[in-house]
Amino acid sequence: MENKYLIFNFTFTDGDVEILTAFLLDAGWDGVEEVSLHEVNAYLLESKYSEELLEQLKGKLYFDINFSFQKLPDKNWNQEWESNFSPVIIDDFCIVKADFHTDLPPVEHVITINPKLAFGTGHHMTTYMMIKAMRHIDFQNKHVIDLGTGTAILAILAEKLGARSILATDSDDKAIENSIENMVANQSSKITLKDHLHPIAQNSGDIVLANINMNALTKYQPVIEDIVRQDGLVLLSGILYEQAEKMISLYTASNKLKLLSHSQGGEWNILILKRLEL
Repeated sequence: MENKYLIFNFTFTDGDVEILTAFLLDAGWDGVEEVSLHEVNAYLLESKYSEELLEQLKGKLYFDINFSFQKLPDKNWNQEWESNFSPVIIDDFCIVKADFHTDLPPVEHVITINPKLAFGTGHHMTTYMMIKAMRHIDFQNKHVIDLGTGTAILAILAEKLGARSILATDSDDKAIENSIENMVANQSSKITLKDHLHPIAQNSGDIVLANINMNALTKYQPVIEDIVRQDGLVLLSGILYEQAEKMISLYTASNKLKLLSHSQGGEWNILILKRLEL
């Protein structure tokens, strides 16, 4: 029997669709469809639903939302969602596609991602910005750490860019399972997957990638600062526009990390920092 899903319709007037999408995914919704600038549909396993979950979501938002929901008929919604997955093309640098996509333009790197409702397909601006930033970084023979790997998309790209080894971590068992599938699809051999509780050695990463939400970036700031090597780079994404200055202050407060660049895409920001002398 297929999993039973609920479909929620969220509408709002003064808010932002990308912000609501990010919070829904972070709160546990399994998929989000942007209907318009002021409306989204979101899918949630019926077994996950509780009034407390909705109250927690509303408490995190700075704008009011209206919602309604209904049960969906039995159907393989994961398969349905995957069938609507379109390829992501990042200039002439990279294409993120599913295994059923064909007739794509030539690019430097092709990444096959068969998503299982996991975050990290390149469609979201935070992942898109990370991929664009990685183009301009030297990964040759580098040791890379990818925190919150999701579908393993960034870890896979790091290997294609010449990384010697990649340690990828995540807290979601489904993400780990999907990462393994995607590693096989891309013939990846240099990625090691670990649960997020796995201890990471100090000064072990030449490049640290963290495309996660602000709460996780705040929580793991001491860890990130500790695991990156001298002269190593830290790429942070998943940061909303109004959170950027707070994150910059947090990550540069100890003077161990120096901000190299700060880029914006829509409501989202990416920070690139360098580890100074130990």
